[in-house]
Amino acid sequence: MADERHSAAQMIKIFKAEPSFMDRLKNDTDKMPVLEEVARKAERETAAWVSDTAVFRAAVGVLGALVAACPRRSRFEQSHSSRAAAGCTH
Repeated sequence: MADERHSAAQMIKIFKAEPSFMDRLKNDTDKMPVLEEVARKAERETAAWVSDTAVFRAAVGVLGALVAACPRRSRFEQSHSSRAAAGCTH
């Protein structure tokens, strides 16, 4: 997630990368259209924020469901189990 940015930080990068926006901001009497244009561009270029906690919980839930569906058994139980026939090899 190192490349994740906030749209405000992205706006600054846009102003630095494209001096024409800065020139328009300095010269135009109405600054809002320039700021709104840069803000829209920043929103398009910024990834949606995703909480690491939410992703972690989802991953743990999926892994938990997989473990619950295929519990570890002895080799004898695996070879004589209907789960072994279904593809569970743990």
